[in-house]
Amino acid sequence: MNDIRLTNVETKILRILQDCEWHCAHELSAVSSQSAKPLQLLRQKGYQFEKIGTQWTKHIYCRSCRRSTPHRKLLSVDPAESLPGRVQFSPALRRRVLHVLGERDAIFDATVASEPLEIDHRVPQVRWSEDEVALTESSSADEIREKFMLLTRSHNLLKDKQCRRCRDTGVRQAFLGVNFFYKGDEKYTAALGCEGCGWHNPEKWRVSVQKKLDRK
Repeated sequence: MNDIRLTNVETKILRILQDCEWHCAHELSAVSSQSAKPLQLLRQKGYQFEKIGTQWTKHIYCRSCRRSTPHRKLLSVDPAESLPGRVQFSPALRRRVLHVLGERDAIFDATVASEPLEIDHRVPQVRWSEDEVALTESSSADEIREKFMLLTRSHNLLKDKQCRRCRDTGVRQAFLGVNFFYKGDEKYTAALGCEGCGWHNPEKWRVSVQKKLDRK
């Protein structure tokens, strides 16, 4: 089993799942009462899990629980890819980021009551060349705005999909169906990076579109 850069909890979870069969969530909760987070980190480190639609779980009858419960299934004990490491947010930093960014979804540019907001990196992890350097709760508002944005879970997954497609093809993806970039064009270059793409900065993208419309 490849356990490079794995925490003790992640290693224990992989040992349970290494047979690549369905395992009850309660079995995993014996390792960690909040197993969703280490499972998410394992996915970020390249470990692939069975996905049913948009869900990472499947409800199956559990003989131990004697009822239908969420189950998870590892597809391979070998990670698909090794990505640079990311740091976890302290509660204090999370509160500061939410405050600085106004608790608004960057794509909607609005508060969203139906879904909790997640802190996402503007430059996706698949584009990192080295491990993340953590900010702190004393970091400036400009540093926070430059590095992070807030997205609902569904928007976070959508952005991740588009960024991976860009990484795999070298073609920057149209933002919400609009093939406009406020810097550069659809060709990804290392010199420009993600700057100019709506998935990187929806706020700047909207301002640039509005300026073009105002000039007409």
